[in-house]
Amino acid sequence: MQIKILTSLRKMPTARIAEPRDADAAVRVLRRSITELCVADHHNAPTTLQKWLQNKTVENFHSWLAAESNFCVVTESNAEINGVGLVHRAGRFCSVMSRRKVRATATEAQSLRLSRQRLGHGD
Repeated sequence: MQIKILTSLRKMPTARIAEPRDADAAVRVLRRSITELCVADHHNAPTTLQKWLQNKTVENFHSWLAAESNFCVVTESNAEINGVGLVHRAGRFCSVMSRRKVRATATEAQSLRLSRQRLGHGD
């Protein structure tokens, strides 16, 4: 009898500073994360959900990139964006969202590491 072991070839997410070309995919991740993973918080209440989603647009994503007070980080695996972190230059997270709950911690940790390096605080 042969036993086949299947392993995932998916790479662990890597973080990088977001770029304008990431806008469409990043906004999809943000909106999907809010809609699917934050149900316990917004309870699918249409008014609440609409408020949470109203500024998750390509235009606003570009404004977040342009703001000098913060910068945006994305994580990706296999050339697909799966997490978005908005980091204030003082080092606090404004927002961290991912496509899956299990990736949120990795996104946050990588975002913090990248922000600390960019701000000259080491690793």
